[in-house]
Amino acid sequence: MINLLLTILCSTSIALILKYNDTKKGNALLLLSGNYFVASLISLVIFIINDDTTLSLESTLLGAFLGVVFLGSFIAITQAVRIAGTAIATVS
Repeated sequence: MINLLLTILCSTSIALILKYNDTKKGNALLLLSGNYFVASLISLVIFIINDDTTLSLESTLLGAFLGVVFLGSFIAITQAVRIAGTAIATVS
């Protein structure tokens, strides 16, 4: 149940942040790129701290591919928020 509540909270927060960025005429691509840059830095720090992890080419390529897919989905959500509004984009 807590996972469902956290999912709802995060999804709604993302849509509201994107809508706020749109009303302030911000650059959505810059916002999303900054998000992924910070997430990559956090991931790198966790990877360095954790001693029993190994890095493989397959996992790196999979991570890069998923990053591109997630960035594309966030760009689609940004367009949906801009066109249809926060509520409809979040529900869909």
